[in-house]
Amino acid sequence: MQYLSLPRMRRRTIPRQGSVGPWRVRGILGRGAVATVYDAEHVHTATPAAVKVLDVDLGRQPDLRRRFEREVRVMAGVTGPHVPRVLDVGEVRRRPYVAMERLEGETLAARLDRAPMSIEDVIGLAHDLLAAVAAVHRHDVVHRDIKPSNVPLARP
Repeated sequence: MQYLSLPRMRRRTIPRQGSVGPWRVRGILGRGAVATVYDAEHVHTATPAAVKVLDVDLGRQPDLRRRFEREVRVMAGVTGPHVPRVLDVGEVRRRPYVAMERLEGETLAARLDRAPMSIEDVIGLAHDLLAAVAAVHRHDVVHRDIKPSNVPLARP
């Protein structure tokens, strides 16, 4: 198994114009060790997306670039009802990005903050989460960052 993780590095922000390639940034969805995920929409089609941008200039980091590119290839190859589709890949200011399908709804963390879940809901969620993890594992990848704030609960 290969593990998808990147070392911690100094954070940078998106370009001043508020866009990443053809994606207009509307806000921040989350931050990781070396990447930020933005809520965005396509400037021409208004398609919503989650755009993950590495926060470092990879011009001098060929190993990080290869690892990010492998992650994107794996993401593009994983299909299933519980896995967001890859919509676009590109680079802005020598920082690669990937635009993924934006799943509407709240995260598991937000749901748990609202109220306890019924056992039926927990079992259904566990089934769906395990199906998504299994889809990734079929590509010999371990996700390494599964936590309630990273589990989107798409609206029915």
